[in-house]
Amino acid sequence: MKEHMTNLNEMCSDFEDHDPAGHASVFALFKTPILRKRSLIIIINWFAFGLMYYGISMNIDFFAKDPYTIFVFTGFVEIPAGFFTGWLLARYGRRATISVAMIVSGITFLIGGVLSGVASVLFTSAIVAKFIAKMCITGLTVYTSELVPTSIRAQANAIARCSSFIGAIVAPYIMILDTVWYLAPFLLIGIPSIVSGILLLLLPDTLDKTAPETIEDVEYPYE
Repeated sequence: MKEHMTNLNEMCSDFEDHDPAGHASVFALFKTPILRKRSLIIIINWFAFGLMYYGISMNIDFFAKDPYTIFVFTGFVEIPAGFFTGWLLARYGRRATISVAMIVSGITFLIGGVLSGVASVLFTSAIVAKFIAKMCITGLTVYTSELVPTSIRAQANAIARCSSFIGAIVAPYIMILDTVWYLAPFLLIGIPSIVSGILLLLLPDTLDKTAPETIEDVEYPYE
């Protein structure tokens, strides 16, 4: 075990000590096995969130004939979503809350696509998906910070946000694929949300647990 710890320390120091400002490099997120898995799943989830949230937000008129009405509804639901998520995170934990939210938002979006011929269903699915997407970002913001060690927490949050912005950039182009096939936007946005929610189950819950301080705390939490 001491040999493994020595190897881990060497791996971490390669990336943590080379920054002239004295900060850990963002590449440290991918250096060790457990932290690499956490980082990749975090990135995937933030990307899927970006697709869903901005796919709806920047294409409001896609979901209703009256863009003003749906704009008001999709904006208003974000307020209760934030408060509701805080209660769920404290009661049921981070992993379960966010995983279920990601999966349900994807399923809701897919249902809206399959039944897009029914205006009321498409309208409702967009509002519900937006509500749940807001829950996702509230939970992911907390969960991301608790999964990674203090030494590289800022880097993890930065790369997570960048992933969501990439999703935001891609989302409008996905939405115009309805000219090719009406279900294409719903599949390309809904499925990543479902898959990312399932992948999130591979991570540990962090409710009432001490956040890791170093990479060693993540790789060997019981040492």
